[in-house]
Amino acid sequence: MKRKTRNNTGIAARHGVKVRAGSADDLGIFLSLYEETTGRNHIRNHSAEYFAALFRPESDAEVKLLIAEREGVPLSSMFLSISDDRASYLYGASSSNGREHVSTYLLQTTAMMMAKGRGALEYDLFGVAPKGEEHHPLSGLSRFKHGFGGERLDRMGCWDYPLKRDRAELFSLEERRMPSYHL
Repeated sequence: MKRKTRNNTGIAARHGVKVRAGSADDLGIFLSLYEETTGRNHIRNHSAEYFAALFRPESDAEVKLLIAEREGVPLSSMFLSISDDRASYLYGASSSNGREHVSTYLLQTTAMMMAKGRGALEYDLFGVAPKGEEHHPLSGLSRFKHGFGGERLDRMGCWDYPLKRDRAELFSLEERRMPSYHL
């Protein structure tokens, strides 16, 4: 972990930020922070149903909602997936209010410790900007993630296998026109 990241984690704790496990009843907290985050960063957001599906026990992965709060006020939140010996940071959201409490650092550190306690040997921060692209829309998030250490792994990314090719091509064209689409 880089020094600044370690310091910010300590600052969050000294400022009284607490991280707790959430439940399906807390989905509204995440959604409120998520709506603010997607608006602030010009990212296309998913529906409430999309995130509600993460609470359904239909997979082998355990999915946790974590919420960082200060004096009962939610500052940031994230979904963590743990399966066998691997954990992944799936989605995160934060408020513009209270940013000086750097809750996201304590939230991510807590998630990593929780994953390790559940037997995870790997923690995937799931997505960064392309190498050398300082002005990429994900570059700030990439710097945040880089602060936690680890190594960068470049993979092929996600692939779609369309069942209805004509509809998939139309969707792909529409998706590329969206202002939040990142290559």
